[in-house]
Amino acid sequence: MRQFSFVTKSSPASYRSASIDMAASALRALAQVTRSAEQRRARDLGVSPAQLLILGSLSARPGQSINDLAQFTHTHQTSVSPLVHALAETGLVSRRQSASDVREAEVRLTPKGRRIVERARRGTGWPLKDSLQQLKADDRSELIRILSVLVAAVTSKEAATRGANPQGEKVRRRAMAQGGL
Repeated sequence: MRQFSFVTKSSPASYRSASIDMAASALRALAQVTRSAEQRRARDLGVSPAQLLILGSLSARPGQSINDLAQFTHTHQTSVSPLVHALAETGLVSRRQSASDVREAEVRLTPKGRRIVERARRGTGWPLKDSLQQLKADDRSELIRILSVLVAAVTSKEAATRGANPQGEKVRRRAMAQGGL
């Protein structure tokens, strides 16, 4: 397993640069390991990683709308809708009109969808969640705080870039349509 250690301070500028590179490298390594495990787990269950994410969200919060799921997955509603449609076609979720808003549908797991989620949770391949459970509560809280700040900063920069380059949004939507998140 790859270890990330901090360099000694030779100068403030070089330390800052090295620590930024090391943090970025650690985050990329974490993303790669997590993505690989999620792809393997989803493939073993017969769904895409994006579909498994939606199934897991519906397990935690039944009766979500497409917009709720889009917000949870940090994607656009037009990207989530085809995924939910595919899940409904395979009998993993059901859709019914919302009692509170006739313009929205509530999406729920079917018994078959619940079995997929249960199988996913019983199996191995959740290295990130397993590792997070091993952290002390205070460390987890600090990690959440730091990652929230980082996500907000990256999201802000990405939104600014997307505003200047609408082509980036088209590329992201195309990737979503092909089953990726």
